[in-house]
Amino acid sequence: MYGNLEELIKKISEGAKIDESEVKKLIEEKVREFSGLISEEGAAHIVAKEYGLNLLKEISKDLKIENIICGMKSVNVKGNIIRIIQPKEFERNGKKGKVASIIIGDETGQIRISLWDEQTDLVKNLEEGMNIEVLNAYTRDNGLGGCELRLGKTSKINKIDVEITPKKGVGRTEIRRLTIGSNGEIRGAIVQIFDTKPFFFVCPICGQKIVDNKCETHGEVEPKPILILSGVIDDGTGNMRIVFFREQAEKVIGMKSEEAFNMTKNGSDFDKLKEKINEILGKEFVVRGRTKQNQFFERLEFIATDVEEVDPIKEAKAILNSLERKE
Repeated sequence: MYGNLEELIKKISEGAKIDESEVKKLIEEKVREFSGLISEEGAAHIVAKEYGLNLLKEISKDLKIENIICGMKSVNVKGNIIRIIQPKEFERNGKKGKVASIIIGDETGQIRISLWDEQTDLVKNLEEGMNIEVLNAYTRDNGLGGCELRLGKTSKINKIDVEITPKKGVGRTEIRRLTIGSNGEIRGAIVQIFDTKPFFFVCPICGQKIVDNKCETHGEVEPKPILILSGVIDDGTGNMRIVFFREQAEKVIGMKSEEAFNMTKNGSDFDKLKEKINEILGKEFVVRGRTKQNQFFERLEFIATDVEEVDPIKEAKAILNSLERKE
């Protein structure tokens, strides 16, 4: 097993033909580069990849969530089910498919498990709060700056009788209190929408980002447009850059990605769509997500994982419940 840090350093040293002390320095630099958001083991894999070394296939991976990175195979991980997103139907190439997902957490973090087609039947036997182990999974880029777990033909999800306490987010919080890596919920108004192209394109079969109409897995395909919106949210205590991908962007403007793209006349005229997007300015939303450092702009940003318009009745009940608990 080459999963612990010492063994990873040794393998990199042998493969790259550099001293172990130099490998340690490179790992420390990589951890600093990612503002401490990855573990030393995760940083070691990135260093290895930069030297053309792929240690992922050699590792029997029984991992903590914080050490999971994109590109891994045969991943084993245990977690507590935090949330189950029930199956939804969609259509691709004239055929119907289904997608569902499970959010699991351990004491080091959270990760999404994406389930496709017949795999979605697995959620029938699962409940939020249940402890499970995921065996022989693999990881893919989730399009949000992180990675997610996928199941292959030999993958399994088993219930386990092991106590797992997932790392908790900060709950409802003020923007001024958000720090790098914190998960939580904020309530605020959208005060600015950046004037950038509101779409990126993915493979209609596997959902991965495509370049020049080509998917790494499925070759030349008809690109599927996916909404992406970025702007500024303000809650009165501060403001922050916020990014909405995919379903979250669709919820914000009340329109599916394909419908929005059709409004642009297949990308040739964005005026009507911009008018539609600008209608959300000043609206209040409750947004759940995570805070990360945007390396390009060198500032914090909030990546939305769920969003809904503010419900005054629901908010009032929450305030009353909070006051009752204090009494």
